[in-house]
Amino acid sequence: MGEYREPPLVQTVAEAEAQQLEMPERFEDWQFFALLMNGYSIAKELGMAEYADWSWEQLDRYDQSGEWHTNTLGLRLILFFYQRYFHHSGQPVYLQDFHRIDSLLHTIAERRGLDYQTDVEARARFRMKEGLPPVSLDEYMEQQKGDD
Repeated sequence: MGEYREPPLVQTVAEAEAQQLEMPERFEDWQFFALLMNGYSIAKELGMAEYADWSWEQLDRYDQSGEWHTNTLGLRLILFFYQRYFHHSGQPVYLQDFHRIDSLLHTIAERRGLDYQTDVEARARFRMKEGLPPVSLDEYMEQQKGDD
C-alpha cells in the first residue's frame, strides 16, 4: 500500500485554473477541497487588496439574488475565504452557511463539468440542529408524489 500524499496546494492563478479537481462526496470534506489552493497568494496575484471584503460582498450578493456573480476561480476564492473564516473564528457552520457552501460546490462542479451531489444527510443534520424538520415542506411533498 502506498503512502498517502495530500494534493499539492496551488499558489498561482495559472496553477489554480489548470488544477484537476475532484469534488467532495461528503459535505464534511468541503474544507479539504477549499484548501487545494492558497487563496491568499492568488488574491494577491489578482490585485485584490480587500480580499475579505470582496468575499463578504459576493456572499451578500448571492444571498440577495440566489446567483453567483463571479467566475469559477472567484468561486474557489470565496470557498477558500469561507474555510479560513470558520477555521480562525471558531464559528460553527449553520444552515445558511451549508446552503452557501453547497451552492458554491454545485456551481464549481457545473462550470468544470464535474459531478457533485448535495449530501442530503448533512443537510438534514443542519436542518435538525436549527430545530427544523430534516426536509423542507416542498421536499416532503415531492417525496409523497413519488410514493403514489
